[in-house]
Amino acid sequence: MLKSCRHPRNCLYARIATRRFQIFAPAVPAARSPPLVGHSPISSKKHDDWLLRNIFDSPQVWHDFLQRAHGNVGLRKGLFQNRYLTQPSGFHDFTRDTLQKCSRIVTKVLAASSTEEYASLPQVMDRLSDSLCRVLDIAEFVRSTHPSQSFQQAANETFVALFEYMNVLNTTPGLNTQLRKALESPEIASAWGEEEKIVARNLLKDFDKSAIHLPREQRVKFVQLSSQISRHGMLFLQNMGPARSTLKFSIKRMKGMNPILLSQIKDGRSNAVISTLSPEASAALRTVEDEGVRKGIYIAGRTAHPHQIHTLETFLQLRAEVANLSGYQSYAEMNLFDKMAKSPEAVKSFLTTLSANNSLLIKQELDEMVKLKSQSAPVGDRVVELSAWDREFYRSRLATLQRSKSRKPDFVSAYFSLGTVIQGLSRLFNRLYGVYFLPHETAPGETWNADVRRLDVLDENEGHIAVLYCDLFARQGKSPNPTHFTLRCSRRITDVEISESAALFPDLDPASAANDGMATSLSPTDGILRQIPTIAIICDFQTPKDPSKPTLLSFREVQTLFHEMGHAIHSILGRTNLHVVSGTRCATDFAELPSVLMEHFASDPHVLQLFARHWETDKPLPYEMIAEQLAIDRSGQGADTEAQIQFALLDQAYHSIPHDSSSDLNSTNIFHSISSQYSSIPEPPKTTPQAFFGHLVEYGGTYYSYLFDRCIAGKIWKDVFQSGKGGAAVNREHGQRFREEVLKWGGSRDGWSCVAGVLGNEKLSEGGPEAMAEPAFLRSSRHQRTVRHHNRRGSYDGGISGQRRFLINVHETIDNLLQQEDTSHDTQITVDDRGPKSFLLKPSNLDGIRRVQIRGTYMLSLLLQELYIAKNSGLGYVHLNLHQLTEDPVSRLQRLVKQFFWDNLTRTVDKSGIALASKDTKTITSQPRIYIPRGAPEQYAYYTRIAQEDPSMNLDVQWLPEGDITPEFIKSLNKKPGILALEMEASEKDPKDLKGIPFIVPGGRFNELYYWDSCFSALGMIHSHPHVVKGIIRNFAFEIKHYGKVLNANRSYYLGRSQPPFLTDLALRMYRATSQEPGARDLLKLAISAARKEYLSYWMSEPRLDKASGLSRYRPIGLGFPPECEPNHFNHIIEPYALRLNMTINDFTEAYNNGDIKEPELDEFCLHDRAVRESGHDTSNRLHKCCADIATVDLNCLLYRYETDIAHAIRTIFADHLEISPEFYTSGDNDSQADQALVESSAIWDRRSRRRKAAMNRYMWQEEKGYFQDYNTLTHSPHPFIPVTTLWTLWAGIATQNQASLLVSRALPLFELHSGLSVSTATARGVVTPTNPQKQWEYPYGWAPHQITAWEGLRRYGYEVEAERLAYKWLSMVVRVFSDYNGAVVEKYDVSKTEGEGGSHKVEAEYGNQGLGFKGVPREG
Repeated sequence: MLKSCRHPRNCLYARIATRRFQIFAPAVPAARSPPLVGHSPISSKKHDDWLLRNIFDSPQVWHDFLQRAHGNVGLRKGLFQNRYLTQPSGFHDFTRDTLQKCSRIVTKVLAASSTEEYASLPQVMDRLSDSLCRVLDIAEFVRSTHPSQSFQQAANETFVALFEYMNVLNTTPGLNTQLRKALESPEIASAWGEEEKIVARNLLKDFDKSAIHLPREQRVKFVQLSSQISRHGMLFLQNMGPARSTLKFSIKRMKGMNPILLSQIKDGRSNAVISTLSPEASAALRTVEDEGVRKGIYIAGRTAHPHQIHTLETFLQLRAEVANLSGYQSYAEMNLFDKMAKSPEAVKSFLTTLSANNSLLIKQELDEMVKLKSQSAPVGDRVVELSAWDREFYRSRLATLQRSKSRKPDFVSAYFSLGTVIQGLSRLFNRLYGVYFLPHETAPGETWNADVRRLDVLDENEGHIAVLYCDLFARQGKSPNPTHFTLRCSRRITDVEISESAALFPDLDPASAANDGMATSLSPTDGILRQIPTIAIICDFQTPKDPSKPTLLSFREVQTLFHEMGHAIHSILGRTNLHVVSGTRCATDFAELPSVLMEHFASDPHVLQLFARHWETDKPLPYEMIAEQLAIDRSGQGADTEAQIQFALLDQAYHSIPHDSSSDLNSTNIFHSISSQYSSIPEPPKTTPQAFFGHLVEYGGTYYSYLFDRCIAGKIWKDVFQSGKGGAAVNREHGQRFREEVLKWGGSRDGWSCVAGVLGNEKLSEGGPEAMAEPAFLRSSRHQRTVRHHNRRGSYDGGISGQRRFLINVHETIDNLLQQEDTSHDTQITVDDRGPKSFLLKPSNLDGIRRVQIRGTYMLSLLLQELYIAKNSGLGYVHLNLHQLTEDPVSRLQRLVKQFFWDNLTRTVDKSGIALASKDTKTITSQPRIYIPRGAPEQYAYYTRIAQEDPSMNLDVQWLPEGDITPEFIKSLNKKPGILALEMEASEKDPKDLKGIPFIVPGGRFNELYYWDSCFSALGMIHSHPHVVKGIIRNFAFEIKHYGKVLNANRSYYLGRSQPPFLTDLALRMYRATSQEPGARDLLKLAISAARKEYLSYWMSEPRLDKASGLSRYRPIGLGFPPECEPNHFNHIIEPYALRLNMTINDFTEAYNNGDIKEPELDEFCLHDRAVRESGHDTSNRLHKCCADIATVDLNCLLYRYETDIAHAIRTIFADHLEISPEFYTSGDNDSQADQALVESSAIWDRRSRRRKAAMNRYMWQEEKGYFQDYNTLTHSPHPFIPVTTLWTLWAGIATQNQASLLVSRALPLFELHSGLSVSTATARGVVTPTNPQKQWEYPYGWAPHQITAWEGLRRYGYEVEAERLAYKWLSMVVRVFSDYNGAVVEKYDVSKTEGEGGSHKVEAEYGNQGLGFKGVPREG
């Protein structure tokens, strides 16, 4: 319930300490003496700005400023002007008075009985919390930061005493009971403001965490356990250290180490003695060439004393016990339920996904290191492997290679004096939020060191709003860890408190006394008196020996300061009336967001223009210097991310252990188990890095927060601050948006609501695992400018580093790139182009990167694709980073499919989608047209209305006739083709209006809903786009209801035919994926009912059903040649007939289609041609001129699946009782069913499947050949062509185990080629001639449906090896074409070609290949 302010933000962000120690102090030119205070400019504002810079840059200016101020100061002040803390003993008085005040408040709460008293409880209990935190927060700071041991000891005693008292309060049932009674009273709670309600709920949550519901004995136990946890945590942090404190090596083995540094660690002449965790040890890891030395240092630095392991494990066991006592499965569960993540499962899912996203970057880094190591490997060593102690060494070598030889490492620092950076932060905050820093003199005793500067924070409207103490200079004994402390939070001071203070301290100013003498402010806008945030920022920046020179920061140190100021601005602007929710007192996994976001500003060109100037010449910083530094910093970012993910997972693992398992806890085994799964370089056995992981104490299951907030910050930087483009990073409108939606709330608003508000994405406001796994966050995390981390008290941290990023002129670069590399002039860059395959990319000068060499087909094609994406978005310039040009093809293909291809292939038929859906390149039509079935009058009214409201649509709305659709009617529509209506539903915006149900299209020239194409596309969409898959199923049901079948596609000329029926398979897959969702069962019922009608009235009715065999055929209705084919497609068929009648081909075709010419042979040809198209295998020799007579293996496998799927669904999901809706009755259903429900059971479907299986074995199975063959119902004999669909009998489950064995041994080899399964054999295709042209469903082409059904069928019968082999062949070819041919993903491939031949996507048959007709970048695949 009551707790101190969040732990100090002792940042992971800060870099690894060992990287900070510079061996040489570079020479700096003599500085000009800064002007004294009296020489300041005339303008007060300019003077303040000048003074702000110079109190940090000039010790003399600071001295003069203090001397002038101290002349007016009387008595010595306490620390932070706190009246108690003039000396260490003041902590005792502070504690005594606080306990007395808290006792009075507790008595008041417990005695509350009236409505007025209950209504005041949130404010009263907030004051109780604030009273404790006033002491605890200062005590925590002083005991860890103050240089005086007496102050440290006094602060520690105070902290321990009040912490135990706070735990007692947290287990006081009366406080919980009173607050809960108030919250549960509608009369009382309704009068509270939103802030009061949140405070009340938060306090009750904390009571629950403190086992308030337990009997008294167990509550006492809780307090004892909490105290033990605190003590063991402190012991763990204080005793952190290695088992071996020093290491000794021969000087001869230290080659590579800086000679000056080496001279400092010599032990006589022959040996070097290194402290295990010293800067020298870290330098040795980076520079010493002897691998044995590095190995020894590495292992020693990660091996702790057994006592430290015991302390850690005891600490974790105590946490598990306290969680169990409170009713939680684990400490992580207890600590996460009120965070954004909510659960350990959500955290692990987030971290493992991030780990997978990071894998490519890790691989690239390791490849570079291996390459570098192999150059120095002994001759003959073919296998070079990296060891854990190699990483820093080769990482340092790579950074050296990256650094410009024309520039000294310290050159950039000359533009970042500490004063200019502070000045820049003030200017930035003024631009964004209307607040700025004003130097303020410090009174004697106010600070803990003379180097500490005080800044007052002023708001344009509110005046004085915060006090900021800056302790930024290095000194002996000071912690090197950058840290943000909130010493006092914002909170309203009530009139009651002022009256009490006036009575207790009559000699003091009541307002000041109410805040212990610390700063307060009366708001000019709302008249509220507040205690204002008091903040301390601790850094460790080295000061020059020459006092006339300023402290110069490296760029990494600039980023550190920006990060800490991000925490500070959150504390400053989170000005709530109640203490519990002010500033950074928010969810732990939300608290890092503002600070991480500030890292982006640190490297933005427009922000740097505010302050980055040379300390001597005042010239502005050339941005290319920062660009180079960023590139160096980012090397190894994958490793940093990996390390942080690994330790975040370790944190989860340790804190997810149930209490009943904690006694067997082996922290070392757990560490090595996680390391083996998530570390790219093996960790040496028996090391114990967990013993140096101090953040376990502070975070307790929330260490993932830094990674999580980086993801969110990346998204905000991109969407709100527009990645800094066009000065967006210094735009007040954007800053105010972030202030109003995030910063001002502190913790008084749910973190997800803040994120949803600032991003304008309301769906995120509910949070949950789905929001946490938002892909956009994970993507954003991969594009951040990030840096490495300090160790906190020896704890080991990883960190995310950013990507090398540069600004590109889009149109100019496209022109230059295509001119040089696109030698085939198809606006693509492929392996077939004969350009130099090396392009010099010239970023804008703003990015400071002079040139970037892009080499190889794949990277060049990615560059072209990214540029075209920007061009298509209307951008003239775009920021690119190297990750975009090195993304591995598998990840990229998966990402494009999920994020772009599916969305670009999704259509609806309604007002918003009719223009696109009605486009049909297969026919010549001048007017968009839609046909409406008679059973959908609401759609006719809808389309008629929108056509009238918008005449520019030129939409022709037509009824379809009542009754059966005839071939003659279908043919009559060929002159006026149109789209056929699909399912619609009420619009959310206006229930009286309609909207279309989404569906997927095959891409290319197609904009209509196809049958089996959609079913296979849906396999990849079930989890990523379930709403589209549900839409496909609903649209199929609509077609069956109104058109009698699922159509080939919803065009008028397809009214007479269907396609291979996969509806039941798709519906069951969707149900299995969503069975727990509302409506899943209803959708399955709709699909099964519709499939039943399709099965009975279409596939099992004549002429499709061959009654003699009981098998079905593709045999659609129609007249003439299909109008959707290319104009010349049938010329070789028609030409002999036209010549015989001395007619042109076009004249003959028109006369024949009109029925003016009778040609029975052509009638037969067209019958079979329509059947081929219904089969989905249009066209192939196998079905040429015979398809309508062939009972194919594939169709009967599908109908067998209908029979078994429907039986399974009825039996297992509908309890063997499926009531059929009248809308799906067939003509064969008994008329009496009109008065009673038609109910289906599984038995009849079981009988149907058994009959079909028997018929297929009788007529199709060829025992001597070992496979199933199509059956010719006209000749009553096996069809001579063996189809690849013989393997569908495995997918459908028709084959016996013996038949499956024969199929695998005899049939499979006939079709398996280099890259997958061919549609047919070369023998079946025959020799390609003008009269036997190459067809697309023939050898050597492979299509995805045949591959997928084969994989699934083989696995069904236990042939895992064969299934994996085929899958690998096919997928590797798809990825190879994708990589080599500018991102091409096509519908069919030549599976006979080897990798060396390439060009598997080049198909010269009939319709070409869908998926190739793009410019620059594929949009649909």
